[in-house]
Amino acid sequence: MDTGPDPGAQPRAQRGALEAILVERARAGRAEAWARLYEICFHEALREATYLLGNVTEAEDLVHEAFAVALAKIHTFEGRAGFGGWLRGILLNLARKTYRARGRRRRALERLREVRSCLAPPAGADVESDHLAKRRAEALLAVLETLPPVLREAFVLVDLRGVPPKEAAGLLGVRPGTLRVRASRARRRVRDGLAGLGWDVGGAS
Repeated sequence: MDTGPDPGAQPRAQRGALEAILVERARAGRAEAWARLYEICFHEALREATYLLGNVTEAEDLVHEAFAVALAKIHTFEGRAGFGGWLRGILLNLARKTYRARGRRRRALERLREVRSCLAPPAGADVESDHLAKRRAEALLAVLETLPPVLREAFVLVDLRGVPPKEAAGLLGVRPGTLRVRASRARRRVRDGLAGLGWDVGGAS
């Protein structure tokens, strides 16, 4: 999955300080500050939404909606988790509404069976090639779609996005111990799913 260069890829502390300044300016009605926040956070939010939903088009719509909600509620932002963390919470809530709006699990299992052959790694492929990396990402997306939402969320936050477990547990509204159990179950199912598609299961992501 290629979402292009990420303007938000910078040290956490440096990014947090910049976000805090931009939020205050956005609250004051400065449109250029909001545009910069959008630029900083968009790619990371899109990657996360794509892994949560399994579809880039739906993910883009979800991210745009999340930013719209954030803009409307910017006056409620308290700064405890940083703007990126706050936006992630909005994104998760919207993703959960999407889960409830459709019977994704049944369709995902059907899709996984349909695409099994085309997602398998080609024989003798160079494991470092960009093409193979894209194929593996597509396979991972297909496997993630088969997971229950609570397991998919845990895997995306902890294993794919590297969110600290305590922060991830807070975002999901569960105890850290519960999150660890969910993440462990998700990893096992992802490894099994990738193995079933013929991929090396030395790593789940």
